[in-house]
Amino acid sequence: MREEPLLEVRGLTVSFGGKLVVKEVSFDVPKDSWVCLVGETGSGKSLTALSLTRLAGGAHVEGTVRWLDEGSSKDLLSLKEEPLRVMRGRELAYIFQDPHSSLNPVMTVGEQMVEAYEAHFRCKRSEAEKAALISLGEMRLEARRVVACYPHELSGGMKQRVMIAMALLNNPKLLIADEPTTSLDVTIEKGIIDLLNDLRTEWPMSYLFITHNICLASRVADYIYVMKDGRIIEKLDRGPKGFYPKEPYTRQLFQAGLENVPPKTEIAV
Repeated sequence: MREEPLLEVRGLTVSFGGKLVVKEVSFDVPKDSWVCLVGETGSGKSLTALSLTRLAGGAHVEGTVRWLDEGSSKDLLSLKEEPLRVMRGRELAYIFQDPHSSLNPVMTVGEQMVEAYEAHFRCKRSEAEKAALISLGEMRLEARRVVACYPHELSGGMKQRVMIAMALLNNPKLLIADEPTTSLDVTIEKGIIDLLNDLRTEWPMSYLFITHNICLASRVADYIYVMKDGRIIEKLDRGPKGFYPKEPYTRQLFQAGLENVPPKTEIAV
């Protein structure tokens, strides 16, 4: 039985100056699921994620990106800018690779989180501050200390947790994470992934997770879409013992990363 999609992408094509970069990409993100978009550097996965809400500057985007929720349907590519801006951060939210460049260095964490909350809700400042503290606490941070910190006072892992907390402030239904652990060491990366996985039971939502590491994706994903040269070449559904890749390229991705996989990870190659 086909799961009910929250996001339905069909024939997404992205080009710059007439040069195709993303080519007829189609995939679904079902409700309350974890979908991973996997591929090597330059495969088009991050550009695909940005293009879903027209964040790829200078790109010509075609296709349909349909948001299906509560009986309504919206094509994100044809929405006017203001309603699309409202959707970004409220219905869906992004986490990017480098939290250092995503945070304002001259504002405290608390100031930035309050500003992000007030952008979507009319409320008293005290309500926004309370929401920030709750969200930081969910990230297992010492919330009252962190809100008073500037970004440079936090470690890379803490900054990424702050970015996740900021993304979750408005209870989005879809979290799009674009290689959020790339700049972190393996131990901190595992902590971030475990945290996101734990949040699935506490904070119902869907994930679209972008990564070059297919073995990392296999730990958490319900579905994996593999990209190569701007196209999706294989979809993998989690089976009884993991994933069962058929394409030689996908098998190579798994085999290349097996040495870094925790011993209990189940991968059927």
